[in-house]
Amino acid sequence: MNYVVKIVTLLLLPQIMLASCTKKPTENAANEVAQQQKVKKTGIKTTDQFSQVESQTTKNAIMLFDISKSMKGYIDGLSPEFRGVISGYSKMINAAEYYEVGAKPNKSKAFIKNLSEGKFDYSGVSDFLGTIGYMTEQVLSDSVDMACLVSDGIMSGTDAQIRNSRNRMYNIQSRDIMKDKISESLEKLDSTYSALILRYEATFDGIYYCYNNDHQTLKAKSRPYFAIFIGKHDKVKKIEQNVITGQSQSSGDAVYQYTDIIMIGDAASYNNCKFGSLAGIIPAKDKKGALKIQSKDTISFSCDIKSLPAYMQTSEYFESNFVLKYKRQPKDEFSEVPRNKYNLYVDAGKHRVIVSFSKVSRTTYVSGNTLCFELKYAVPTWISTLTDDDDSDIFKNKDKKNKTFNLQYLIDGFKVLNNTDVVIKTEMQFINTNF
Repeated sequence: MNYVVKIVTLLLLPQIMLASCTKKPTENAANEVAQQQKVKKTGIKTTDQFSQVESQTTKNAIMLFDISKSMKGYIDGLSPEFRGVISGYSKMINAAEYYEVGAKPNKSKAFIKNLSEGKFDYSGVSDFLGTIGYMTEQVLSDSVDMACLVSDGIMSGTDAQIRNSRNRMYNIQSRDIMKDKISESLEKLDSTYSALILRYEATFDGIYYCYNNDHQTLKAKSRPYFAIFIGKHDKVKKIEQNVITGQSQSSGDAVYQYTDIIMIGDAASYNNCKFGSLAGIIPAKDKKGALKIQSKDTISFSCDIKSLPAYMQTSEYFESNFVLKYKRQPKDEFSEVPRNKYNLYVDAGKHRVIVSFSKVSRTTYVSGNTLCFELKYAVPTWISTLTDDDDSDIFKNKDKKNKTFNLQYLIDGFKVLNNTDVVIKTEMQFINTNF
């Protein structure tokens, strides 16, 4: 039987029983009290909380859950949102198989039961790097078309590697090595594959292990964890659009309550972004494909950016990553137009960016030249902001409780999937125009 059917059956069983049996009011009241006690104990209701979560078209998706000892605090934190994310994504990807991941991924037929009861056989270790490799191998096979991992996202070596390293500094000294191992796994995927990483927060009540395996009990109202997807671009893109739409519509389902998001390997979405003339420019009649300045005043260009990730549709991103270049002759090298020679405006409401030249600037940089509009790729700033390079003081420093150790290196490992360094690139040729 399909595991999604089992989920729905398990969640709806109490309602079926109630509908088929006539009970006295006192019995109904007793059942309601019992249900409330169960919610309080496990943080999850027995009715379907995920009615608005739409299943995707995946046929053979797998769901993996990190059961290393560092994850126990999330389950013990009794956060319904945490369990809701796992259950919600199980439905969204139409999960066919479940894996509990310790030293290696192990197929679990009791996963849903373990999740609802909050009882897992937590492993002392977790091979995070090996799990990324396993997910990659699975999606490359004919039997799996998407893999989703829920984990704290802490890139770490094994207990033995930490214990045997000098001053137990392995996770700091070897972070570049671990990053490269992730890249080596993912580089087996071609440009038709992508990854999606969503950051969530949940109550944590348990033992936290810092980079050298020193540990203490940590009670935090909010600790980050991640849902990591690997699969074909079209299927991963559907997940991204689903959760973005759900959050914009203020859906109450847990999967839509992410704090941050990044999709890597999404160049196919950028192909529609091209600059074009907006005002004061017409086609040149005497030179095919070239343009001509028509206005005696300001000229402007625009680009529809609605297909870009939200973090790119900001003035801050364009000011940091947009370059405008020009050249006089086809064989010339492009030179950068000084930033103070043109205006750049991002219209977030209309999802477009506008570049304009004054009469003086257009004569020097546009007329008779080839213009090149270029927007470079960069990851969102939340990654560097929420990265912790040394988490040994997390127990004393409350500002670090919402950060993730080695997060920047984890994302850098995934960047091998990024199939372009340029998000937008448009060239326009202009004939000489004198007024």
